[in-house]
Amino acid sequence: MSTCEFRNGTWLLRVASSNFERFASLATGSVFPTRRKLTWGSLCSGSEGAAFVTQAVNSVLEARGQKCVLEHLFSCEVNKDKRSWISAVCACQNQVMSNLVKESAGAAGSQRKEDEGEAGAQSLDMMDPLEPLDVADMPCLFRDIHKMNNVMEDCCAHGAKCFVPAVDLLIVGTSCKDLSKANPNKYKHQQAVLSQSSSRGGSAQTFRSLLAYLDAHRPALIIYENVDAVEDSSPSGNSNFTVLMEEFERRGYVGQPTICEASKFGPPCRRRRLYVFLVQTTANAVVDLSSRPLTSCFAEFRQFLASCMREGPSLEEVLLSHDDDAVMSELRRKGREHETMAKMVTADWPEAHMKFAADIRKLWGQPAGAHLQQNPWYHTLGLREKNALPLLQFQTPPATGMVRDLSQSIQRANSITWQEDTKRHVCPTLLSKQSLWVENLPNSRHGARLMLGREASLLQGFPICALLSEMARLGDRPQAGSLERPQAGTQQRPQAGTQQRPQAGSLQRPQAGRMAHEVKPRETFPEEDLMADLAGNGMSLAVLLAVLQSGLSCLRWKKTEWSAPVSAESDIEKACAAVETLRSASDASNAGTAGPAVQTSEGLLKKRRRG
Repeated sequence: MSTCEFRNGTWLLRVASSNFERFASLATGSVFPTRRKLTWGSLCSGSEGAAFVTQAVNSVLEARGQKCVLEHLFSCEVNKDKRSWISAVCACQNQVMSNLVKESAGAAGSQRKEDEGEAGAQSLDMMDPLEPLDVADMPCLFRDIHKMNNVMEDCCAHGAKCFVPAVDLLIVGTSCKDLSKANPNKYKHQQAVLSQSSSRGGSAQTFRSLLAYLDAHRPALIIYENVDAVEDSSPSGNSNFTVLMEEFERRGYVGQPTICEASKFGPPCRRRRLYVFLVQTTANAVVDLSSRPLTSCFAEFRQFLASCMREGPSLEEVLLSHDDDAVMSELRRKGREHETMAKMVTADWPEAHMKFAADIRKLWGQPAGAHLQQNPWYHTLGLREKNALPLLQFQTPPATGMVRDLSQSIQRANSITWQEDTKRHVCPTLLSKQSLWVENLPNSRHGARLMLGREASLLQGFPICALLSEMARLGDRPQAGSLERPQAGTQQRPQAGTQQRPQAGSLQRPQAGRMAHEVKPRETFPEEDLMADLAGNGMSLAVLLAVLQSGLSCLRWKKTEWSAPVSAESDIEKACAAVETLRSASDASNAGTAGPAVQTSEGLLKKRRRG
């Protein structure tokens, strides 16, 4: 994985192609799924990096003459700003991937051909550009995982109630707040968190809601992700991992768990996480369980996954230059906010800092050196962070620790980033609400400063530069909460008696009965803080890609594909007209009821086209 490919996002295509080639050298049969279409959805979607992972797989499958397509049916995210982000991802993803395909094909060099083979480089050159995503084909965007076991739910993408889809593949990472080692209350739980009906941080509730979705919709395959601390035992002796696997097994799922360290798959960032690839063994509609036992499939899965490990660039090589426009813009914003922004401090930090200084034999209270005093980024920090940084630099020189988390206590802020075996720097695990100070190194251009949110997203493997460029082109950075932002040359016709629907590319769609003024507009979208939060809670795309491809390639697929008969368009129109008549009569007798109760004919026709 080269520095250039990692920064511009084309690594997704090259690595996806290379992974299939590595699988082919290990497998006895075909490594490509034989289905025409596999549908997928996500819960607790966050950054929805899975959209780019599946698009990369689709592009490589198409280039290799395979008919299978992974189709995105829905996302689900409770946070309003993250729903805005997901809307933008779904609106831009086709064009982003098309741009990456073109850039990847044009940049094919001798090193890539040596690493991945002449055939792999040529196959990417033959990829067709992807078509822009039509608004009618936008995946559903639901708000509440706790209601995903319902037949229909409010959909932010279409401004109406939509059917909650059953999918072939579910990608999910339920809340880790009560499970993470970073949570000081983690060890206060007497019972395993996932065995409870509720927990303080919501981990139990989101897990129970996932189980409710499985009971109602029974996806054939699941990729489940959570922190590696799931394996830790509670004081009662029972572990959350045991509860997790027992609940899946109770619903007919057999799974292959694996602990993956993201930096082993290329990105210069640590992220040790549990992934479980699960297969429904009761009446699975897509996987052929009779031709090969799952134990053999999972053995091959482990082989494939191990083959996806690769070396990648060093941290300082992928960060933005100190004079990059985005870096300078964030510096100005931090400077403006410094005077008014309340810094999170504790009353006892001076005592902790004095003790820390004594332990490292450094006199506390000395002025910071000239290299900090002359750095404008240093002056955007709060008093506690300013006091801590010189002590942290004295304890761990930049040559061994180039990243310091200033949001942590001084005892936990430093980490060793230098890896002697790979001769590169690797960022510590990204968490939400972090404030990461990156040190300047000889011959590097990023400068000593705070890490940007887009850089954190980049470290997770997100094609962030290509996405932000396309977002700016599509909507000129529209404000979150805008009702619509039509594309050039398009015009909408509102349905009679219903709220007008937004065009693809608007970054936040209102709920039925809600207006845009309920959402507070911001100067620009997305902000660096949002991108940092998304990165801190998201999956590493390199690992997700490896797990997804390994899972698809290790299984044997049913040859027959059942599809429901499709009604004629006139039949759907008649049925919708009847629904509209009933709703009008109901509205007349219950004056004051707001918001459409069901999808309009356009929404149902959308479902027909997608089917």
